[in-house]
Amino acid sequence: LLFEPYTPEKYERLCQIVEQTYEATRDCPGLDGVRDAAEVLEGYGAFGEPPPQHWLFVRHGDRDVGCLLIGDHPEHENCELTYMGLTCSARGNGWGSLIARHAQWVTRRLGRPRLVLAVDAANGPARRAYRRAGFRGFDRRQVYILIL
Repeated sequence: LLFEPYTPEKYERLCQIVEQTYEATRDCPGLDGVRDAAEVLEGYGAFGEPPPQHWLFVRHGDRDVGCLLIGDHPEHENCELTYMGLTCSARGNGWGSLIARHAQWVTRRLGRPRLVLAVDAANGPARRAYRRAGFRGFDRRQVYILIL
């Protein structure tokens, strides 16, 4: 796998790959279609100044197969694996663990002692990938939403 940095000029490409990673997702499937990729990315800080420095396209060969969005939070002494996703055709290859390990490498390179993330408790494949990469659960929360 190759990791290519995101730049604001590649925004539409990032929206497309995020939308592709949402297809048949097991991560909060009840929220499918509530927000499109552009709205999600805006919430993650796509238009911040400076632009996100640790957002990456995940590539295999000459094609995008996913993305990895990492937030750096020095004030909390951690990084956050904000989002990672793979396209349907790229799933089942063990790449989720490799992407999570790349996030760990970025976190170490930035000198942060922790990498945190949130995952849907019902998303078995993602939870297994994170466990294989050495993550352990430390908190459980419930999220409530009312769609009007």
